[in-house]
Amino acid sequence: MKKVIFVLALAATFATTVQAQFKAGIKGGVTTYNMKLGDFLVTNGGAAEDFGLAVKDAKFGYQFGLWARIGRGLHLQPEILFSTNKVAYEINNGNGTFIGEETYANIDVPIMAGIKLGPLRAQAGPVARIFLGSDDKLANVIEDFESDHDRLKIGYQAGVGLDLWRVQLDLRYEGSLRHFGDAISVAGQDFGLDGKAGRVVATVGVSF
Repeated sequence: MKKVIFVLALAATFATTVQAQFKAGIKGGVTTYNMKLGDFLVTNGGAAEDFGLAVKDAKFGYQFGLWARIGRGLHLQPEILFSTNKVAYEINNGNGTFIGEETYANIDVPIMAGIKLGPLRAQAGPVARIFLGSDDKLANVIEDFESDHDRLKIGYQAGVGLDLWRVQLDLRYEGSLRHFGDAISVAGQDFGLDGKAGRVVATVGVSF
């Protein structure tokens, strides 16, 4: 009988420990690229009909999905998130200057390692980004416009967080590796893209 009680007590302790070291929930928030005019710039100076394309403004997108956390002080936090980003472009095709917008949709999979001290967290880790598509609004402004995107991109995220009961607040910076792909093509002419711009992500999460 004592052995049975001991086994049951041990099992209860193990279950409580596992539950205390594992959390999961949902999260959502806003994202924006950390850009300045000229971070992304392509021109075709050698063409007979010259044009320019540059970033005008990085607008807010959104992000939502699932997260899980394994561990307490030292922990691992994988996530899977649907994410959008919107960028306004300034286009000069020789006939005038136009402003066009493009929205990009992705699946982001960050795997964050971190340390938690009281309600505060610090986390960093790699993030994989799977490109789903864009609304191709630039194709309505630039004739024969095509965008060449890498389907899978790898970058990193680092940031801080605050846990308040079941609510998690996070602010992260994401270092981008060619967010916009390798190049665009206009009328058969390729223009290389500079992928220096990073991204700021602010989210609110709730644990189950």
